[in-house]
Amino acid sequence: MQFNITEIRAMIFILWKLEYQPINIYQKLAEALGDDAPSLQTIYNWCRKFKTGIENLKDAPRSGRPSLEIADLYSGKVQKQLAEVPNTSTRELANMCGCSETTMRSALIEDLGYRMLQRRWVPHLLTESQKFERVEFCKYFRNRFRDGNAKSVYNIVTCDESYVHLYTTVRGPQAKMWVLENEDIVDQPRPSKWTQKFMALIFFSKTGILNADLNIAKHTVDTSYYITSGLEPMIVAWKEKHPKTPLSKLVFYQDNARPHKSAETMGFLEESKIETLSVPGYSPDLAPCDFWLFPKIKGALAGKIFHDLEDVKSAWEAELNKLTQDDFNKCFSSWFKRCQVVVENGGNYI
Repeated sequence: MQFNITEIRAMIFILWKLEYQPINIYQKLAEALGDDAPSLQTIYNWCRKFKTGIENLKDAPRSGRPSLEIADLYSGKVQKQLAEVPNTSTRELANMCGCSETTMRSALIEDLGYRMLQRRWVPHLLTESQKFERVEFCKYFRNRFRDGNAKSVYNIVTCDESYVHLYTTVRGPQAKMWVLENEDIVDQPRPSKWTQKFMALIFFSKTGILNADLNIAKHTVDTSYYITSGLEPMIVAWKEKHPKTPLSKLVFYQDNARPHKSAETMGFLEESKIETLSVPGYSPDLAPCDFWLFPKIKGALAGKIFHDLEDVKSAWEAELNKLTQDDFNKCFSSWFKRCQVVVENGGNYI
């Protein structure tokens, strides 16, 4: 049974009236209330008050702002301002309403129910038709492969390309560092377009990596290179892993980059009898390379200093070789869960 503070003070008063000493009152309450018992110092304070003749067990009224004062006086003004300019600072609102910044912050949170959130980066402001396309694709994808439980999920192959820089910038929680009081945090620059880099082109399925082209002489991927160094080796590797499965069973997931969707590329895939999924545009959150593979590799190498691109290439190859079957299983499981979230969110980004 829980007691409020007034009831606990009443117990202290009764025991004090019975001439119990503070230490004995504390022991009695500790036995009866356990963790809810007040501290010994609190009991001493109340016994001291009782000796001076104070017998009111409730808190005395305090001066200050009533909890709803700011909401009552300024809510319309504040809400109108925030509706027009959501990033208005607390200081600006306080100056506008003639109150302190602390009072305004309390009113915003406690009275008006606002909270300050950082806007997230999204690749594109989706239109309603694009959201609809994302929802329809996710429904189809989940139904066709039974949320990843169908055997045919092993026939899915996905790919993408990404720049690999000589130095990968540390981001997120990894960017935090301990410094002494008299030290400044070390700034780190974003990689410039002139930084040494190459293009990584990677194909994989649920069974693992099928083709990882890490050509340090290549800065871009055009249609010809995509076919000869990407698709053709991938097909060879897929046939080796699925010797009894015809190529027509392969289901290919690629984004809408120009080399991927060029007439020459689509003609090659059609001639090879490879099925391509109709992928919605502006959807990196549904591309396994973007939400899993590339962040995983780059995160492992972030902050490390390499002498040349050959060292970076070796490091990438080492990280790719570390990937286990369990890693790929988790990736595909996450892929179908993401599709479910997109459907539930009406096509919005995850």
